[in-house]
Amino acid sequence: MTAQSQAKPRLAGKTAVVSGATGGIGMEIVRALSREGAKIFAADLAEPDSEAVKKLVAIGSDVTYRKVDIASEEDVNGFYNELSRDSVALEILVNNAGIILGKPLSETTVAEWDRLAAVNGRGTFLMIRGALPLIDKRAGSVVNVSSGAALRPLKNLGAYSASKAAVNALTKAAAQEFAPIRFNVICPGPVDTPMPRKFVERLDAAAQAKVFDDLASVRALQRLAQPEEIAAVVLFLASDEASYMTGMELNVDGGKP
Repeated sequence: MTAQSQAKPRLAGKTAVVSGATGGIGMEIVRALSREGAKIFAADLAEPDSEAVKKLVAIGSDVTYRKVDIASEEDVNGFYNELSRDSVALEILVNNAGIILGKPLSETTVAEWDRLAAVNGRGTFLMIRGALPLIDKRAGSVVNVSSGAALRPLKNLGAYSASKAAVNALTKAAAQEFAPIRFNVICPGPVDTPMPRKFVERLDAAAQAKVFDDLASVRALQRLAQPEEIAAVVLFLASDEASYMTGMELNVDGGKP
C-alpha cells in the first residue's frame, strides 16, 4: 500500500452544505467534497425525483438532497431548522447557486434586476446567516462562487455583474465580522457547462461556436474551464490547506489579461 493510499481524506469527518448542487459546477463540487470524505447536504430547486437529483445522490451514500429556494427566507430557514433538529454540525458551506442574465441595461426590467439580486445576492446572504448557528466557529469555511464578471463587468451583463459584485463584497465583510470562520470567494471565467450553452441557444450553431471561441481566445490558456477545475479550487478553500486564507477573491479565469 502506497503512502498516498494511506492518506486520510482531506475532509474526513466534516459536513458540508452545497447549494446549486444539480448544476454542472455544483455536481462536480459535490463529487470533489464527497471523494475527500465529506458528508454533504445538497440543495437546489430540482424536484427530488428528477434525473438530476438521482444522478447527484448516486455520487455517494453520504450525499443527501433537499429542495431549497435560496431566495426564499422561509425555505432557507426551514432547511437549516431541519438540520438543527437533527443536531447537524457544519464545517463547510459552499454557496454555488446562481442565475445569469445577458441583456443590455437599457432593456433590463426591474423584475429581472430584482430576481438576479434575490438569487445571487440575497440567497447567498440567507444561506450564510442560516448556517452561522451550526457552523464550526473555530475552523468553519464558507466558499462563495461568484463570477469574473464581478471583477470586470461586461457589456450586456450589467445586472448580472452587479449581483455578483454583491457576493464579493458580502464575502469580504463576513470574513471580518465572523472570523475565525473563513470566507472566500472564487470568480470563475466561462465554464463549459449547460448554463452558458443555454445562454446562447437562441443563436445558430456557427454563432454559438464563435461566442465560445472568442471567450477562449482572450485567455492565456486558450480554452474554457471544465467544471471539475472550479470544484478543485472550492475543495482547496474548504479544506484545512487554506487555513490562513480569508476574505480572498480568487480569479479562476484561465489568464484573462
